[in-house]
Amino acid sequence: VIILSFVSICSFAQKIESSGNWGSSNIWEDNDIAGPGDDVDLLEDLSVTIRSGETFTVSKLTVKKNSTLTIETGGTLIVTGEFKLEDNTNIVADGNLEIQGDLILEKDVQANIAGAVQVDGDFTAKEGSDLVIDGSLNVDGDVDFEKDVTVTGDGVFTYNGSCSDVDGTCNSVGPLPVDLLYLSGEVKNKSVVITWATSTEINNDYFLLERSVDGVNYEKVKTIEGAGNSSSTLKYEVIDDNPLFGQSYYRLTQVDFDGAYEVFNPVAVYVSSLSEMAVYPNPAVKGTDLKVFSGAQENVKFAIYNTEGVAIVSQMLQSGQNIIALSEDIKSGFYIVKMTSGDDQIVKRLIIK
Repeated sequence: VIILSFVSICSFAQKIESSGNWGSSNIWEDNDIAGPGDDVDLLEDLSVTIRSGETFTVSKLTVKKNSTLTIETGGTLIVTGEFKLEDNTNIVADGNLEIQGDLILEKDVQANIAGAVQVDGDFTAKEGSDLVIDGSLNVDGDVDFEKDVTVTGDGVFTYNGSCSDVDGTCNSVGPLPVDLLYLSGEVKNKSVVITWATSTEINNDYFLLERSVDGVNYEKVKTIEGAGNSSSTLKYEVIDDNPLFGQSYYRLTQVDFDGAYEVFNPVAVYVSSLSEMAVYPNPAVKGTDLKVFSGAQENVKFAIYNTEGVAIVSQMLQSGQNIIALSEDIKSGFYIVKMTSGDDQIVKRLIIK
């Protein structure tokens, strides 16, 4: 007798069950605030706010009928998948909204955008939806407007793909003000060199280059003047002479004369912490001290090997200057110094007299 057992695996969305602040656990089912990788349903007839200074990331978000989601100025919501607003819902985006999938507005959705909304996928607005854009809405994919969709406001609405409509709504949007050909970063002589190029620029005031150690919190590196209007290929370069050690991220933002802006995807750069290492004196004298300087923030393993591959000295280095005592019993000759941190290693030749 063969018995077959079937297990059904279901995925359930986290639910927001009452009105209030997104970051308050008491509005969530089982008091469990959703995080990255979680699908979220904001249930019907609710009003939920992401406050200034708050940042939340979820996998997929559905706002159910007659509910309102507000992102205050300085607040950020990142949706790594699809973001759908059902019939008669409202979205007030005074802060930052990043949608890495598609954005779908069902019937009679009211969207007020005074901040910055970035859609990496496609954007669909169904019958009766109304968009008031006083900030910026950028869509990397295609745009599809059904009948009776209106787009008004003093902001910027741009797209990279195609735009289809019924009532001529596409005429109110246009191509990106800056067409970025590439953005790249590399390490040269202990500095980070960031380069990019544009094929066209429209109303471009300036670029802002920022860096981050975690890809979330960024600090300014430099502001670079834009070309205003250009239809020629233009190349830009910024050198960061004091980069962050380890993995860091560089992000480029383009700002128009009217204040509208577009944030491009960051590039990652790795600067070895072992690049700031010095061993002196060299040649060294047995029975004296060897000084080793480490610019790394983390501990570094230091070892001296003889020609037979045997370690005669081995210890951990702290950040800054370290003193290594050389025994009088050490034989004169050539030695190999190895400094190791994680997957990074520096090898130097040392002479001891």
